[in-house]
Amino acid sequence: MAGPEHPAAAAASRRLAPPALRIIVAADGERRQVLLALLAELAPRAQLVVPGDAVDTLLAAARADCRLLLLDHGRAGGAAPALLRQAAQVAPHATVLAFDDLAITTPAYTVRPWDDARQVLQETLQGLERPPAAGDERGDGRAAGGTAEPAAGAPPSGAPLPPDEAQRLRVLHGLQLLDTAPDPVLDGLARSAALALGCPIALVSLVDERRQWFKARAGLDATQTPREQAFCAHAILGEELFEVADATADPRFADNPLVTGAPGIRHYAGVPLHMDGQRLGTLCVIDRRPRQLDAAQRALLTDLARAAEHWLHAWREQHALAEMRRFVAAVAQQVPGAIFQLRCHADGQWTLPFVSDGVATLLPLDAGSLQARPELALEALAPADRLALRQALQQSARELAPCAVQLALADAGAGRRWLELRATPQAAPGTGDARGGEIVWHGHVHEVTQRVRAESRQREELTERRAHAARRALLSRFSHELRTPLNALLGFAQLMLAEPGLPATQAGYLRLMEDAGLQLLQQIDAILAEAPVEPGLPAATTTAAGVPAC
Repeated sequence: MAGPEHPAAAAASRRLAPPALRIIVAADGERRQVLLALLAELAPRAQLVVPGDAVDTLLAAARADCRLLLLDHGRAGGAAPALLRQAAQVAPHATVLAFDDLAITTPAYTVRPWDDARQVLQETLQGLERPPAAGDERGDGRAAGGTAEPAAGAPPSGAPLPPDEAQRLRVLHGLQLLDTAPDPVLDGLARSAALALGCPIALVSLVDERRQWFKARAGLDATQTPREQAFCAHAILGEELFEVADATADPRFADNPLVTGAPGIRHYAGVPLHMDGQRLGTLCVIDRRPRQLDAAQRALLTDLARAAEHWLHAWREQHALAEMRRFVAAVAQQVPGAIFQLRCHADGQWTLPFVSDGVATLLPLDAGSLQARPELALEALAPADRLALRQALQQSARELAPCAVQLALADAGAGRRWLELRATPQAAPGTGDARGGEIVWHGHVHEVTQRVRAESRQREELTERRAHAARRALLSRFSHELRTPLNALLGFAQLMLAEPGLPATQAGYLRLMEDAGLQLLQQIDAILAEAPVEPGLPAATTTAAGVPAC
């Protein structure tokens, strides 16, 4: 056991309060009130989140501290299967419970009846809140479907807990590395440490609540040991290399089963592995004979530990990137069309690092085929629009300005479909000035066929209205220019005929003039009657005396 002089000795009896559960309630109306009332009774300390829609639900579930997602299956309707699958993708660390009026069982998920909500919730919450047991089949103290909580105190015996144990465990479990498959790089690092220092055993260990687990090992078959037996649990109490020259002569380890039995530890040297200011585990070497590392060996082991730390940080970045990709893919399924990342390399080559599965609703291609051969997207466009897209992207690259272009697909005829692409360019990281280096566009493409057709109809209607207006103006002018002099001639003839004592010969000429004028007026009326006139245009009328009115 640790000596009383160790500054962390007083922590051995400290109880660490677990953080409140974060629970998402994706339900409306009466169902929401039912769940909130049950949670107020069964989990009064829980932190409750009530999202507004499916996207908000996925955003909340993706948080690492989300422990439980409660979903009203009936509220989600036909979108429920997709939402449940997406929640499982973005929140593998959380338990998802769905409720409906009747139980539903599919190969992918199970929906519980509302009548069993209290019992199901009570059992689930007990599983999430109970402290980890030594016989936990996962071996890491995590309840099924949840993340690990800090241990409620020190192990039964062995090293005391670090003063910041709660935060250390949060960082460790946030890494999501426990119980993952062996990695050839870390295994090679462990072998290198064993060979370089002449030790039969080398390990990369991580210390959680109840055990030390070996992410990499050389010379040892075991994958973990209890924390109370772990030399590494002592090593993480300090910042520098921790060394035990002869475990049989050290009262802290003399009766340790790993010393008195297999693997027969005598010498131990371990360097803490740091992340976010916390010591998560060690890179250590073990020998079955007493010995002491010299200064060069200590420096070498420290250097190798820094390489292991670098691997841990790279793992976290890759894991976060993978999580983000899953999250983006899940959210993209809620967005009409497809989102994408397009890259133009310095040598003029184009690649498509990411495109969402929604592209299959726009083009006769799946996302994988399009990423393998981005040029297929151009081939799916109408020939004229292939050039239009290239020119739009080239202008966007020159000006570093957003690109917006409307594109027709190659299938011609009445069934032609239209897409709208919008993207924003930026310099690719590490390539310098975007105008001379690589450029990355992040954008969205969706179908606008209905909008294009509606706009086309509006243009046709506007053109027709303008034609009607022009025709109306022409007819009005035509009516005025012809009717005015014709009415004057007819009026003069009628006045002359009304004069007394008019010679018969002159009266005959005037009647011929009147008949000809009336026939001409009838022809004008017939032309005006046959011409299509916009509603609202007055028709030609004739006076009772037979003279048309203007």
